[in-house]
Amino acid sequence: MLEVVSDAVGRMREAGTDLADVEAKRAEGGFPSNKIESVCAFANTAGGLLLLGIDETTGFGPVEVDAAALASDLASQAPQRIQPPIRPTMEIVQFGGRSIVAAAVEELPRT
Repeated sequence: MLEVVSDAVGRMREAGTDLADVEAKRAEGGFPSNKIESVCAFANTAGGLLLLGIDETTGFGPVEVDAAALASDLASQAPQRIQPPIRPTMEIVQFGGRSIVAAAVEELPRT
């Protein structure tokens, strides 16, 4: 997953912004509840990667976060707040000397 994160951050740095399939959030104050909307948007399109603990305003550098708490909050909130339930694949990754959360959201099957 570190290679995926490094590639995603490199693409965001090159673009200077989040991408259609990758979104970064500082999340220093805990899990940002509006990120559930990003999870839902990824699931309803082609899927995507949510990076918690990456700050766009510092050139997409890592910040100090409680990665375990962020991962736990996302794991509990996503299936409770989205129907059908979405369960991102999450990993705590060491990136730039800090722990961040990388959450991969799969595209929902079309019915």
